[in-house]
Amino acid sequence: MQQQKPMLNLGCGRIILPGDKPAHHQLVDDSIYQYPEWVNIDKNDSPGINQVMDLFCYPWNLPDNAFSGALISHVCEHIPHEIKTNDPEIAELQDGWFAFFGELWRVLEHGAVVHILSPHGHSDDGITDPTHTRYLSGHTFNHSMQPNPDAPFNYNRRLNFAQMEETPMRPTEWFARPPYFVDGQATEAFWIATHTQINVIRDFYVRLVCIKE
Repeated sequence: MQQQKPMLNLGCGRIILPGDKPAHHQLVDDSIYQYPEWVNIDKNDSPGINQVMDLFCYPWNLPDNAFSGALISHVCEHIPHEIKTNDPEIAELQDGWFAFFGELWRVLEHGAVVHILSPHGHSDDGITDPTHTRYLSGHTFNHSMQPNPDAPFNYNRRLNFAQMEETPMRPTEWFARPPYFVDGQATEAFWIATHTQINVIRDFYVRLVCIKE
């Protein structure tokens, strides 16, 4: 039987896994929080942290193909555009987004699932925090996440991720009520609002699959 590999809890702060599911993670699959083996990583040392590491300095001090998945909660919107590295190949990637996800791809095994929770870019939660460097939506994770030999610049040559199924979203308080939500289901009015108004979606949840074969 193949040995089970640990999962990464990146930029975990005080959320140490395995453990209870935080209230603000309500969109994320319940099952992952009791996965038996985790490596909890954060820039700041505190109880429960397994490894202190700046995720925005590359390469990461982690081995190749060593992890079966990752949880990345409220981190992606902070990824700097600047690439801090002494590796010339990583430095050529043009933007820190591809350095971050290139390193994530490197350390995951084929088929690993990445669970990402992020504030929506068209919300107050996404816009008002001055430490945010990016304004994200579910569509962001379909953009330049797979090799494309026809692209004018090969930014993403170090990564290959496919997005899984739909993107669950948590509406803001105003849009969680009729006529936008009825009996717990989003209506056509809600979907129209997501394309025409701000502060419709508070946060969203994306799952990516690591492809190496």
